[in-house]
Amino acid sequence: MRKNWREEVTENLEYYLDTEEGRKELERLMKEEARVILGRFRRIKEIIWLGKYCRSCKYFSERNGVMRCERFDCRLVKPFYGRPIWLIAVDENGRAELYVGDVDWNRKAIDVSDLVVEKAIEHVNGGLPYPCYAPNEF
Repeated sequence: MRKNWREEVTENLEYYLDTEEGRKELERLMKEEARVILGRFRRIKEIIWLGKYCRSCKYFSERNGVMRCERFDCRLVKPFYGRPIWLIAVDENGRAELYVGDVDWNRKAIDVSDLVVEKAIEHVNGGLPYPCYAPNEF
């Protein structure tokens, strides 16, 4: 069975640290792992917590139950929402590894009442509008 790349590096430190070829291979392995990790979490930065002023902002939109801030092209999510969808992958050694494959932003991450969620929305950003806030002009 093939070893995890970290185990391989640990067992052959002289090669990976003392040779040009080894350093290049180590750099490639580290960059590949960083790329995979960043890919898993890239979508999370597209989320802003819903504040109490968002719904009255001209940049607010809601379609099919998805709230968005058009100014920042991101999803608005209520506090306490965002349940991870766990996936299981098998590594090279046949060991199961859990990782977050996606996030269900329509489900609560923990069991709290809707009243608690609404109170939290009132306190997002210290209860103040976000700097991008622009009142709707009806």
